[in-house]
Amino acid sequence: KLLDRLLHGMADAEDQQLVVLAHVLACPACFGYEDIVNTAVHSFDGKPLRNLKQLRDGVMQSKQKWLTFGLEYQQTIVLSREAAMSNTEEVLTMHAIPSAMSADLMDDANGDAAA
Repeated sequence: KLLDRLLHGMADAEDQQLVVLAHVLACPACFGYEDIVNTAVHSFDGKPLRNLKQLRDGVMQSKQKWLTFGLEYQQTIVLSREAAMSNTEEVLTMHAIPSAMSADLMDDANGDAAA
């Protein structure tokens, strides 16, 4: 399904991106979701997702107790916001990941905060 979208899909907007959950890294906050791989993320907290920046903004600005990610195949991931945020640094260290997000998203986040 992902390959079909890549080869034949059309963007509805200039900033539209296909957001893919490639792999769920094991941690207490994500227990039970480790088998989900290479799945498109369609929504966050019930709102359709346009791109990765919108997902980043939604997660960072959410005040909800639960973070809800709508995936293809009618799957849903629901994480405790508090547990997800408190586990981030440990997961990054455990998997030797240098940053929670790519440089372009960090630059956007810093620019958005300055505006």
